Amino acid sequence: RKPDASCLADKPGTAKQLTVPGAEPGQSYSADIQCQVSVPGSRRACSREQDNDVMRALSISDTWTVCEFLVCFTNQCLITSNSAADFTLCDVDDDNKVCLRGHCVDKPKPRNGGWSQYYPKGPCPRSCGGGVLVDPMRYCNNPNPRFGGRNCIGSNVRQRLCNEQPCSSARENPRDAECAKMNGFAGSGNCQPGGKRAVRSHWVSYNSDVPGKECLLHCQMKETGCIHSDHTIVADGMPCTNNGSFRCVYGNCMAVGCDGTIGSNKVVDGCNICGGDNSTCKEITKIFNGTLNRKGYYLVKKFDVGNFRIHIEELSASDATSLSLRDSDGNYLLDSHTTNKDWPEWDYNGTLIVYRQVAGQPEVITIANPLTRPLQLWVHFVVGHGPNPGIRYTFTRNKTRVVDNFHWSLLPEWSGCSVTCGSGIRVRNYHCYRKQRGVPVKEKFCDHTPKPPHQVMTCRKSSCPTTDWLVGMWSMVRNLPTLTTIMFGTGMCVSVLCEVFSRLYIAIEVCFMP
Repeated sequence: RKPDASCLADKPGTAKQLTVPGAEPGQSYSADIQCQVSVPGSRRACSREQDNDVMRALSISDTWTVCEFLVCFTNQCLITSNSAADFTLCDVDDDNKVCLRGHCVDKPKPRNGGWSQYYPKGPCPRSCGGGVLVDPMRYCNNPNPRFGGRNCIGSNVRQRLCNEQPCSSARENPRDAECAKMNGFAGSGNCQPGGKRAVRSHWVSYNSDVPGKECLLHCQMKETGCIHSDHTIVADGMPCTNNGSFRCVYGNCMAVGCDGTIGSNKVVDGCNICGGDNSTCKEITKIFNGTLNRKGYYLVKKFDVGNFRIHIEELSASDATSLSLRDSDGNYLLDSHTTNKDWPEWDYNGTLIVYRQVAGQPEVITIANPLTRPLQLWVHFVVGHGPNPGIRYTFTRNKTRVVDNFHWSLLPEWSGCSVTCGSGIRVRNYHCYRKQRGVPVKEKFCDHTPKPPHQVMTCRKSSCPTTDWLVGMWSMVRNLPTLTTIMFGTGMCVSVLCEVFSRLYIAIEVCFMP
């Protein structure tokens, strides 16, 4: 934690790559080397190719391999109690045969290592103002690298910010707390004019932008403005510059990603997504320049929940119009008749709205963060005559719709009865609606939930007239030559038409048998 330890903060040079032994012992140490290490005076491992007669004399089976036990040569071949290490070649004719757990097998495929989870973290060292939480070590055992696979990439420790909310009092700010210990003292150098002790001095923290000294404690006397510095290092997690993306860690000013991880290079994209690529949102710009015929309010735009980076401005300054904002219930937030005109900024359900108007300049409204409630933009036509100066509004919305904003709801009306007489049914279907506005939308917006079954009720119309079959006289067959005649055996079938009361014609197949 000393300032001269800053050399540890940079990455080592990559000009010379270090070589490390293979992941498996048999890859780094052959059977010959294993014999040299385990048997004093041994020069090599015996093999059936070189020492076949000796092997037979030792009654070693023909299926023996070094995976079972090593046979090492000193002045003669000696059987040892050690088996060859894993991944030792066990077949001189096949480089893909290696020892594994005492057996000669095909060489397994490399298995890369994977990180385990970080062990449970401890409490944040600070209750506010930003502390640095060091996650306990993780291990490259999920799984372990085997068979020549690569080791895990990255650091086995992680440093993150915690409790970043601002402190409510100076006593909770570590910089101010340290400087307050100097209250009543003059300090040194030009902070002690004439050598007099400033018994009523008050000291506050001072942020220095001097390179390399951002994480040292700097205190400023309120009465004289003089600055006192020493080599005291501020607490980990304190901002080291006015840019909050850099924090002090072990006395060094280090970058912090939007994910709160020390050393991370993740930033928030234009869609307010940490580490995003600006592909999840869309910026929309439109101009309202419709005709204003009479005094009153005209709706310009309804902004939905989640819309952000809203910028509204008049195209030119005008005394004829005035911007107005309302909430979803129609209550005024900004209007020429309300005192909000005098407020440069105010909170709207957790979202900051900033209003600006300089004499002779157009009105401007900006809202940076996402809306948590719907917002309506209106224009108030004050004088009732004159041209509309026009209003340009720009906002950003997410491309991915929020499914919670849509739901199935019953249509307000039932369908007509399914029959014109007698008993039938009426149907009432479900349709997809937007929650905030209660307006129907395409049914694809409600695909996240199944569509409920429609409701059915019975309906009854006036009684239908009684109908029944009546027996009539046979009539002449019309267009007999065109009717179908089928011959089978000695019989014949003829399709004929039966006319009932000269109105209904029924096709009948009549068969004549001999």
